[in-house]
Amino acid sequence: MSVTSTAPCRRLASIGHLTNCVKCFIMATSSAWRSQPSPSLRLRNVLGDHRLLSDLWLFAVLGFGTGALIAALGMGVALTYRGSGVVNLASGAVAMYTAYTYWGLRTGGRWAIPPLPNPLTLVEGISGWFGASLALPDWPTWVTIGDGWATTPAFVGAIATAAVLGVALHALVFRPLRAASALAKVVATVGVFLVLQAVVVRRFGSTALSVEPMLPSSSVSVAGRPVTVDRIWLAGLAVTMAACLWAMFRFTRFGRRIRAAAEDEKAATLLGISPQRQAVATWVTASVVMGAVAVFAAPTTQLDPNTLPFLVVPAVGAALLGRFVSFPVTAATGIAIGSMLSMITFLQTKAWWPQAAGRPIPGVGSLVTFVVIIGAVTLRGGSLPRRGQITESSLPACPSLRRPGATIVGLGSVAAVLTVLVSYGWREAILNSLITGMLCLSLVVLTGMAGQLSLAQVATAGLAGYSLSKLGTAWGLGFPMAPLVAIAVATLAGVAAGLPALRVRGVNLAVVSLGAAVALQEFVFRNPTFGDGYGSAPVDSPALFGVGFGPTDRFWLGDDAVPSPRFVLVVLVVFAASAYGVARLRSSELGRDMLAVRANERAAAAVGVDVRATKLIALAVASLIASTSGTLSGYKLGQVTPATFGVFAGLMIVAVAYLGGITSIGGAVVGGAMASGGVVFYVLQHYAGVAKEFELIVGGVGLLATVVLNPDGVAGRLRRAHVLADRLRGPHRSPADPATIATVMTGGVRR
Repeated sequence: MSVTSTAPCRRLASIGHLTNCVKCFIMATSSAWRSQPSPSLRLRNVLGDHRLLSDLWLFAVLGFGTGALIAALGMGVALTYRGSGVVNLASGAVAMYTAYTYWGLRTGGRWAIPPLPNPLTLVEGISGWFGASLALPDWPTWVTIGDGWATTPAFVGAIATAAVLGVALHALVFRPLRAASALAKVVATVGVFLVLQAVVVRRFGSTALSVEPMLPSSSVSVAGRPVTVDRIWLAGLAVTMAACLWAMFRFTRFGRRIRAAAEDEKAATLLGISPQRQAVATWVTASVVMGAVAVFAAPTTQLDPNTLPFLVVPAVGAALLGRFVSFPVTAATGIAIGSMLSMITFLQTKAWWPQAAGRPIPGVGSLVTFVVIIGAVTLRGGSLPRRGQITESSLPACPSLRRPGATIVGLGSVAAVLTVLVSYGWREAILNSLITGMLCLSLVVLTGMAGQLSLAQVATAGLAGYSLSKLGTAWGLGFPMAPLVAIAVATLAGVAAGLPALRVRGVNLAVVSLGAAVALQEFVFRNPTFGDGYGSAPVDSPALFGVGFGPTDRFWLGDDAVPSPRFVLVVLVVFAASAYGVARLRSSELGRDMLAVRANERAAAAVGVDVRATKLIALAVASLIASTSGTLSGYKLGQVTPATFGVFAGLMIVAVAYLGGITSIGGAVVGGAMASGGVVFYVLQHYAGVAKEFELIVGGVGLLATVVLNPDGVAGRLRRAHVLADRLRGPHRSPADPATIATVMTGGVRR
């Protein structure tokens, strides 16, 4: 359904005008609905299409290629979880890296060396301060052996690379995290995702590449039309792998050892079984399985660094339906999802398919995948099968901010003075840091205080941005009604997307929220009726009583460059108010209830904490902060685009939030400073000579190093001096609170 016309609405000056505007929208949408074919007519069109069933069967078979890849990724996710307790959201990135390695070996005999910022770049940058010019050696890029390898050697080289990658991921990242919390492991997989995608984009580019087929290319007749048999071979390969994994886990000594370690690591250790050896074996097996199918499927799906990694979303849905235990169910579900996505692509070509602005409604496949994930979580129970780990630590400490009012006013005053005095480049960096810091604050509430990891905070912010555009440009709402309504709409949507957190525990919310973020990006943001398709949706500059305070409005101090100091100061005030609110929430009784829920939900309920209400409030507050950030971003850019609030941007926010310290307000400030286009990267680019294209790699590597070596983040490091001073002053007793009681009841020690 598309809105074909809207009556002109004047800018609102009262609540009565808002009522008239709503009436205009209802009349316009009613007219648009009447212009669409009736449901009965659509049904007759569908029933009258005699070739529909045969065409659906044809496209179901054509979807076997993508389905086999989804099945392989799902089995890889299940393998890594059974072997090491990691829900690997980087499975698609591992498969993508293997396939690109095969392409490089096959076409040019080249093996890519992962790009890293040249450490000598800092020397070059510092020497430039003194007027010196140095030409130091660059970081190597490729290892070239021959002109191009044959198919079999290139395949073996790619699979060997996948195996080595599996060993490296376990040894360098996940073995050190064996006793970490499940959420910390999920965050680590986000870091692996970012690094691998950055490596591929840097070495191979961002455009799709074609791969020569490895499987037979003969044709068979399906529904009276020729179809190459490679897709059937791929489905058979996925089923064969599922059967082999099932047999291995059921009948072999290796499989029984993995099952024993998964059931009870302590008992397995006493029997002489090394859980870590089983873990590295599963990482290698999963990487090889995913990489092999990715190489075989590449000719049917093409190599695309922006699409292939996100196939992990339907893959996790398939693994959920298999309960991370049944490889046959996971494989069958993955193939079925691939066929379903192919059939949806075909149905979108039909005249009776619902349209938006004259084009088929986009993102239906992503929406259906999200529904599959929700259904899997609902049908399969409250949580993933629990692994019997020897120890499992909690998230880092969530400290309260001392004298929050004085601290925030003091730091805010310094930032305000700098905003007026510095150049426009610094102002833009400060502005980017403040807006990203708001998103980090939302994660401080949701993850740091309530223990729930959401990967859809940026998508929630995007929903607020698109709502702001629609309210301002199409419906005539002005400031402040437009941002207030947009924030309210996005907050309600954020709470709705997080409702599965009321039923599930652990990392299920991360999985569900990732699916929700993909669905919002494809089904809502790229819908011409709500967003602006693949383009940009304009946002009017804010003004109140004739006084503008947008990024282009002049200020009586500073230069006239964009962004204006006036707009940066407004954003600074909003950020300071949000930080103060989070600080007060942390020290309140509600904040202590959130910490109790984070420590142990059952123990918190036993001492009288309403777990469901506490989770809902945390979701609402986090969504409110994220939505406010989305409106500020819309005003800053003057437009909203799917890329600005896409899934990839959401993963980057999780990275910088954990880098700064996801459990503290100081961590949100540091995380905002380390954001793309923020203060830290502005310094690195303009004063140290680090190129902008290394932001993603530096962020991903920094995230992995932080999760492994310093879970408290950068802000946690800075707090240790205060902690040492407190210890030197002697023990300090504080009154017991629900979080302390919940932790003690479960035998833990509150940090």
